[in-house]
Amino acid sequence: MCIRDRYMGISYNYFLREGLMKVTSIILLSLAFAAISAQVIQIVPVVSSTRTATCPGGFQPSSCGCGLKCGSTHMTFGRKKQCHCQCVPTDWSVAHCMQLRTEQNIDMGLVVTEAHTSTLYATCPAGTKATGCSCGNTRGDYLIHNQVTCQCLTADSGWTKAYCAKPADARYELHCQYRKVAANPVTATPGLIAVGCSCGNSCNSYTLANNQCNCHPGCGSTWTAINECRVAKTPAAIAAEQAAAAAAKRKKAAEEAARAAEEAARRAAAAAAAAAQRAAEEAARKKAAEEAARKKAEEEAARKKKESC
Repeated sequence: MCIRDRYMGISYNYFLREGLMKVTSIILLSLAFAAISAQVIQIVPVVSSTRTATCPGGFQPSSCGCGLKCGSTHMTFGRKKQCHCQCVPTDWSVAHCMQLRTEQNIDMGLVVTEAHTSTLYATCPAGTKATGCSCGNTRGDYLIHNQVTCQCLTADSGWTKAYCAKPADARYELHCQYRKVAANPVTATPGLIAVGCSCGNSCNSYTLANNQCNCHPGCGSTWTAINECRVAKTPAAIAAEQAAAAAAKRKKAAEEAARAAEEAARRAAAAAAAAAQRAAEEAARKKAAEEAARKKAEEEAARKKKESC
């Protein structure tokens, strides 16, 4: 066992030895469908043997983990998309990288930001949800309230950060719940995806794999918390889609009625033309009959006149 193993029982070598993760590899953690929609949250953990782990293209960090019990992290967004462990020493870092996809498997984009305060509480901006938290002075145990507010549980934390996210596509929104249980590991609720974890005893050393939060034994934690989310269409988007569907249905019905009226008019015109044709044919037959009768009468009259001479 290396010195770092003896110090914490959780080192970068632990990950390699247990086969949980590999250096700089990108491992597909989980894909799940929201209970009421076909939108997908995809989480990919990226592990580094340094204090910084970087998300791949198209992903943004949702939460961070650090070795040696470190709970103080910093996220960078935009081009860098990194998790940076602020404790020294820290022998590994992990970025849990998130991507949101539509039912057509199209990346809907992810807007991420940070709320930073010098108190024990930090609240995300309106429209975003907290996917992870960070506390000062290496502290790692926190709670998330009402999907948006991070609370560091250690009084001497010094500062609190809330990592906040929302879909870039305004038609969608995140729904999250934070569960704290006196058990380890903790598996996400069916239909939800684990995007972050927290452990008691000021520990931030955990694995997030197979949609499960697992606090490492060296933490000495008496509880494990899981932050689990789904993505779904907003009520406004659903109402707009329903209105559009109703309008399309009305348009289709109007088009079908117009086609039916046009067909009825065509049939009526055809029937009128056929009736006119029949009337013309009948008039022609009548005229021919009258002409034949007149001619016959003339012939009969001529015959009789000839016989009388």
